[in-house]
Amino acid sequence: RAITAEIDSQRSGGQETRRPAEEQIDELKLNAVECNVISAVLTNPDLTEVLFESPGVMETPFAKKICNLMFEIFGTKGSFDIGDINDRLDPEESLGLKQALSGIALAGREEEVLRESIKKWKLDELYSKQKNIVSRLDLAEESELGQEHIKALTEELMNIQKEIKEFGGR
Repeated sequence: RAITAEIDSQRSGGQETRRPAEEQIDELKLNAVECNVISAVLTNPDLTEVLFESPGVMETPFAKKICNLMFEIFGTKGSFDIGDINDRLDPEESLGLKQALSGIALAGREEEVLRESIKKWKLDELYSKQKNIVSRLDLAEESELGQEHIKALTEELMNIQKEIKEFGGR
């Protein structure tokens, strides 16, 4: 296998094989929360400070890149627009951003949309943690782990449920 791989590598000139276009497109995808957050901050750059408090809301690599660009430009210029971001993106990335943001109408509600998007992200994170803890509790009970471990997981679950309730739950 190693010899075959080496021969194939030499035939291709040692270059990496190109990734399929679908993989490249997937790298430029943003989820709905990220689209709303980016749109809100691009419309009102002063909201960058709100985003700075919750950078984890940006989960995909493309969203993280855009977020970092917004932080960088805001830090140096104090403001920015989509042109400033596009200037630092590859053409494919600029097109991906344009497509992701098309159809989002904020109607002057940028801060509300941003805060609701962050709230949704935090709730999703809490629900994910809750699910994980419940699974761990089930495993702990089945494997008859110590009561201290089960008690700690139960307390953690109760704290998560309290946080969910404070956020208004779903």
